[in-house]
This record gives sequence, C-alpha cells and structure tokens, in this order.
Amino acid sequence: MSLLDDFSRSCIIMDKLTKPDGEGGYSTEWREGAEFSNYVAFDSSLEARQAEAQGVHLLCLPELCLTGYTCGDLFLQQSLLQGALQALLLLVRASAPLQLVAVVGLPLTYEGKLYNCAAVVQRGRILGIVPKTYLPNYAEFYEMRHFYPAPSQNGVLSLGEEAVPFGTKLLFRCGRLQEFCFAVELCEDLWAPIPPSCRHA
Repeated sequence: MSLLDDFSRSCIIMDKLTKPDGEGGYSTEWREGAEFSNYVAFDSSLEARQAEAQGVHLLCLPELCLTGYTCGDLFLQQSLLQGALQALLLLVRASAPLQLVAVVGLPLTYEGKLYNCAAVVQRGRILGIVPKTYLPNYAEFYEMRHFYPAPSQNGVLSLGEEAVPFGTKLLFRCGRLQEFCFAVELCEDLWAPIPPSCRHA
C-alpha cells in the first residue's frame, strides 16, 4: 500500500468507511449518515446552523475549507476534486432551510482548468462561483503549481443540475434588502495593487 493510498483513505471519507478485515485486506461497512462525513460538509453545515441561530446573515468559511489548503499535489487527483464537489452539493442541500448566505472554499474545474474558488450558497442553491485572481507563488505558497488565475470574463459552470454563474465580476444582492450587496475576493486578491473589488465599486 502506498502512502498516497493510506492518506486518501484517511481523508476522503464519502458514503463508506473501510476497516481492516483481519486478513490483510479491507472490508466496507456502511454507516447511517456517513455521507455527511464527506470532507467537512457536516462541520460546515453545523457551523451554518449555529451561525443562523445567532443572527448571522453572511457566513464566510475559510479558503479551500472543504479540502484544506495544504493538499499540495493531491489537488491534481480526481478523487479529491470529486469529493470536494460532492461535499459542496451536500452542504447546498443542508442549506435549504437556512436564510443566511454562506461562502465556501473549494477547488473546482472550469473548462478543463483547475481554480481555487469560493461558492456562494443560500437556501439550497449555488448563487455563484468566484475563482481567485491573484495566486501567491512565493515562500511557502505555490498555488500556480495547481491552479489557474481567474479568467477575465464570466461564464457558466454546470454543478449538479444547476447552471451556475462563474467569474470575478459577480455581485450578490438580497432581493428583500437591496442595501445588502456583496462581492467575493479570496485572500491574496485583497492585497493586490488593483484588487478585483476595484471593479465592484
């Protein structure tokens, strides 16, 4: 067994759990509600429910929170990307009864390229996906090894059964409270000489 296999088994927990079968192999057992152990979808949905109970309207979860920021070359593994997408869709379903808006970080593929993204989620829907524009590539950061910078134009990404707006030129406005309007920047974007928010003003 390789280190990658062992790492994947301990970090990528979807519908099933595996355990040693006593004969040098692994057997599969089903666990009720195991789908919510997919990455941190359960933790994120729990945080969203707790935040709404405290009156929060906009919940911002960390960059790449559904996988962790430090996955390194595992970002190039299809199993990790598929697991992150499934975690997002689980979180979207869990958001159906909630009023608050959640911003959730994960890696997503768009037109054959991998992006470091934030998904904006509310009431069982993905309102939009915002990719990171400025990728740090110095010191301990090497995002350009795995991700592409955001494309210059918006597009549409198919996620599950939804066609979701994708790009940096997105504004999210509350239908009942027009003053509640926001855009999304990811980490390094905020510190750039001309951040994406200059175009949002």
